[in-house]
Amino acid sequence: MKLMNYLGYKNHFIQGVDIGSFIASIMSNKDPDTIRSMYLNMLPLPRGLGKSPENKAEEMYYLKLKNFILYETGYQQLQGAKTFTLAYALNASPVSLSPYISEKIYTWTDHDGDLFFKN
Repeated sequence: MKLMNYLGYKNHFIQGVDIGSFIASIMSNKDPDTIRSMYLNMLPLPRGLGKSPENKAEEMYYLKLKNFILYETGYQQLQGAKTFTLAYALNASPVSLSPYISEKIYTWTDHDGDLFFKN
């Protein structure tokens, strides 16, 4: 925000991807008068796993969230720590990359159990 003001921009747009979604959301709250719009590819919600659920709906949410973090975020650790190992392995052939991408699509989308989105 300071950079945009320094460059003379009074209004601007921001975009956040993955962790940048959290950063963009924080920026928009800190300076709502200059940010005209923002694009996020992920909804930045506080995880709050340390909180006690107040009702059954929250209890289910925390259980699903805990399972998601436990079983579906390992790629973040791998991509963050062993970037080139994973990159070379996945790009060795379309056969190695396809299941990796397919699994992410299956996990991260609403599909009612059908990976190919058939009606």
